[in-house]
Amino acid sequence: MSISIESQQKEKIDPNAEMAEELSDQQTDEIDLNADTAQETSDEKLGWVFDETQKHYPVFYLTDIPDKRQYNAEMYSGIVHGITAWVAISSNSPTNVIEDLKAHNNADEALPMPFLNSTVEEVYEFFKNHLRPADDDPRGFYHTFSYFTFLVVDADCVKSEPWQCILCCDAPDFGDPHPETRLKQLRLPVAHAVEGLSLLEDLFKTPSEFVEKPDFVLGMIPPSWEVELHNDQGERIGRREIASPGDARGKKGHSVWKQEESARQLRAERSAARRKL
Repeated sequence: MSISIESQQKEKIDPNAEMAEELSDQQTDEIDLNADTAQETSDEKLGWVFDETQKHYPVFYLTDIPDKRQYNAEMYSGIVHGITAWVAISSNSPTNVIEDLKAHNNADEALPMPFLNSTVEEVYEFFKNHLRPADDDPRGFYHTFSYFTFLVVDADCVKSEPWQCILCCDAPDFGDPHPETRLKQLRLPVAHAVEGLSLLEDLFKTPSEFVEKPDFVLGMIPPSWEVELHNDQGERIGRREIASPGDARGKKGHSVWKQEESARQLRAERSAARRKL
């Protein structure tokens, strides 16, 4: 099931945002590519030079791109600190995606577009089943592909002014039927969508917060992608390790649920106080 978010307004309790400073450090560890490397690709290519040792955000093209060079330039303009890498998925074979991407790194011809005329729901199933890391994968944060987020480009995206793409994310969000989550589709200008990839993937923002509060960063201590270590007596030992994707989803979902519960309690208290007047 998927939903589209435009400008839903929800009453929430603002958490502390002290982890904003750590976002840049985590993203820098995540990938070590730069725009100069990306610009070396052919004008007909879409995305970065593929390196399976780095994390890439999949892009599914459901339509042809009339001006691939200019569309690439729009996406590069959304890069934050030069550390967000994406790659057009050029194979719909469950067993050959990585081999196909590596083969096209040095090829002169344009990348194939195997998802032309597909739907968002269809590419979402492909992403879940064949690209995202397993819930218990200890390399989840540093996996070849992202876990929560991907991009989709359809015919309406390339007809729009400015050009758009659809930022898709199934990370926990306000309004989800806890503990389940739904795919959120944010149709945004290209640069804005690319800017949001790491924010949503690293769970520093929920999809609705990215739309409603572009300057607000949700902070958790420790962040959802980190686990604090304890000794046999249950005492913290001052070290952290990277959480598995499933654990990160669970931690974020619990945090969102607690905020929603606090907001509901506050509304109930205010309502009770008004009735006494």
